[in-house]
Amino acid sequence: MRIARKYYPDPKRAIVLVIDEQERLLPVIHEWERVVERTEVLLRGARLLDIPIVVTEQYPRGLGVTVEPLASLLAEYGVTAHEKRSFSAVPLGKEPFLTFIEASCYQGNKVEPNESAKGKDDMSSQQRDQVIIVGVETHVCVWQTTRDLLARGFDVFVPIDAVSSRDPRNNQVGLDLMCSAGAVISCTETLLFDMLGTSQDSRFKEISVLIK
Repeated sequence: MRIARKYYPDPKRAIVLVIDEQERLLPVIHEWERVVERTEVLLRGARLLDIPIVVTEQYPRGLGVTVEPLASLLAEYGVTAHEKRSFSAVPLGKEPFLTFIEASCYQGNKVEPNESAKGKDDMSSQQRDQVIIVGVETHVCVWQTTRDLLARGFDVFVPIDAVSSRDPRNNQVGLDLMCSAGAVISCTETLLFDMLGTSQDSRFKEISVLIK
């Protein structure tokens, strides 16, 4: 049996997309501390693996900004959050996804646009066509973003330990929807070690410390 390419996360093709982990939203989310902790692990791992990071905030005037310790970590990496009103971070028929990514990658790992692709829903000359999504709520913003990315032809990975909803039943609904739509439901540890590939990699010890 041939295993689909979508089951192979690649640090050279991936970005990490953090959805709405905000001050006034997270306190009502089921096991929100776990979501933040796993998100931090994934962000630190992404930094080690040279994976660009993108962050959204849903109506920050009402829901606040990204929580600590994520906010300080993202500032250290030079990542600026994008304000949004649509539930999907990448609503079809609206802002070009390329522009969204281009403005968000941390300094030193900027994805340069391909001149022929500007204004289109094409990633770049580097072909960043995999998205690892974390955040809240699973059944609303995470699900709608995942659906719109899949519709564009991206591979989407959702670490189950880094997403949640207010009601755990709704969280499961979101995970089921994303799985049935074609996303790969995984976990933070699986994704990081999958992208690392070997214990002989010079970053293995640092990734292992993060996981512990």
